Order: sequence, then C-alpha cells, then structure tokens
Amino acid sequence: EERNVDEEILSVEESYDGKLFPFQEQLINIVTKKGYNKNPILCAPTGAGKTRIGVEIINKLKGKYIFLFIAPSIVLIDQTIEEINKNGNDLSYGKIQAENTFYDVNKNDVIVVSKMSRDDKMEELKECIEKSGKKIFLIFDECHLSIFKTIDLIRFFHPDKYIGLTATPERYDGEALCKVTTLSIYDVYDQLYHLGAFDECIDLVSIPDLVKIGRLSKLRLFVKPIEEFVNYSKITKSGEITDEKFLNSVFESKNIYGDVIEMYKKYGHKEDGTPKITIGFAPSIKVAKIVTEALNSKIGTNFKVITYYNFLNERNEMIKTLD
Repeated sequence: EERNVDEEILSVEESYDGKLFPFQEQLINIVTKKGYNKNPILCAPTGAGKTRIGVEIINKLKGKYIFLFIAPSIVLIDQTIEEINKNGNDLSYGKIQAENTFYDVNKNDVIVVSKMSRDDKMEELKECIEKSGKKIFLIFDECHLSIFKTIDLIRFFHPDKYIGLTATPERYDGEALCKVTTLSIYDVYDQLYHLGAFDECIDLVSIPDLVKIGRLSKLRLFVKPIEEFVNYSKITKSGEITDEKFLNSVFESKNIYGDVIEMYKKYGHKEDGTPKITIGFAPSIKVAKIVTEALNSKIGTNFKVITYYNFLNERNEMIKTLD
C-alpha cells in the first residue's frame, strides 16, 4: 500500500511553533490506530522529528504498555530523555545507563535503554516487566544500525508491539530490515537474521518536502570530480575510504585543502567581514580532523570536530560557541 504526502500535508508555515507537523500526526495515527497490528519502520529524513514522533506515540498509548525506547548507543540516551522532557505529557521515565541507572516498571511509562546495555541489566529489566504483567512496546531509534541486535532484543523481550525509526531504510551490507517472508518473527531461528525484523516501511515525507516547510535548509552543492576516488577499488561496504595515506595524498595532489580554505574565505563571512556560523560535514572522523587542522593552521579559524562519541553536554557546549 502506498501512502503519499499531498499538498495539504505540506501546507505548513515555515515558522516552527513546536506543534506537530501534519505528516508527523499522520505517522502517529497510523501506528496508534485501533486494529493496526503491524510492526513498521517509520522512515523519514534527518530533521523530520522522528524521536518526537516516538514520544508522541507513547503519549497517545500511555497506560496500555510499558515502553522501552531503545537508542543505538549509550551516549544517545540523554538526548532521548531530553525529547521526553520537552514533549512528553508528564511521562514518567527511567533509564539504564551505567551508574546512572534507575527505573520502576510499575510507575514508569517509558524506560530508555541502549542496544549496548549490559545483558545482566536487560535480564533484570525483563524479570521486572514480567512480574508487573504489563504489555511491552519497543521503539528502536536508528533501527538500521545493528539489525542483528534488534532481532535479538525482539526475541528476548517478545514484545506485544514494536516499531523502528530511521532515515536509512536500506543497509549497505544488504541485510534486510523488513521481513521478506510470511513467517513469524519467532520462527526459523537460523534463518531469522536474513529475513528482517519489521513488517513494512512507511515513508511519508522526503528531503524536498522538509525543505519546503522549513525543517531543512536549502543546500548549495559544490562538486569537484576526483578521478582517483571514482576508480578506487577498496571502498568499504559502508561507502568509506579508510586508507589515510591514500586520502592525504589525493587531498594534497588535488589541492582539496586549498579548495575548502578558498571556499570558506569566499563564502564564510558576512558583508561586514564578521564570520558566518559554519558547519561542515566530512565522510569520516579522520577526514573531519584532517580538514579541521588544515583550516585552523592555515587561516586561523577555530573549527572543532563533533562526533558520534561526544556526550550530549559536550556537543551542546561546542554548539554554544557558535554564538
């Protein structure tokens, strides 16, 4: 079944007032509709507010389930809780996060955990839920990551319902996210890893749609074809070039550093000469560090690298310096 966003769904003012966008409401209504028994992936680009969608689903079904909001890593647990505090309608939450673990399945509406949480902690949580007799609803944030672990957790908790949130409905390694068989998720243990975990992928909004309603900025793309990269044969399954010496040699020979520096000199300042807030994206952490060092050393900028491994408070402090 195809579900497409029409003009009415996109007729939203660009000034964001905190209210749900129509496409968000539509996704929430699909999942919470009485009689909808599938376990879907809700697919939407970065900037669509997928975590907000997950929190609003909890708001709407509060009291019917104990929700486990499963982040892909421990460092993202606090980011999820920040969203719950912002948009949860007085939701009571707990979390499993090393020494900061606290929860009460009899009082909490949602417990935030990580796919990387220790097995003994998950065992304790499962035992508490079983004693409470509550139904379980799993929400997998960034569900395309660690799909094998996702399947393990589904098998472990035997949830009454579960959904996935992602901007990436396909994996480079070809492992399926959605089931490619009519078999139950609990059948055929040995084959399960190759059959996916979810029943369907619901995709209602695109990047151009989000640009149109002001959730994403318009992009100006500057591309310089690099023959060495096009013909390179050792690109990983995730699309990366990990050979640092090769990258450095190409960057130097093709004057890539110079291009970035000249581009910043040309576009990185306002008419009065003051620097613009500038955010750069690199294909890997290594490349980000290399380019940042080149910018800082050659033209005296103060660029910093923010990565997946920075805790939320560290990222927030660095982002504040942009002001």
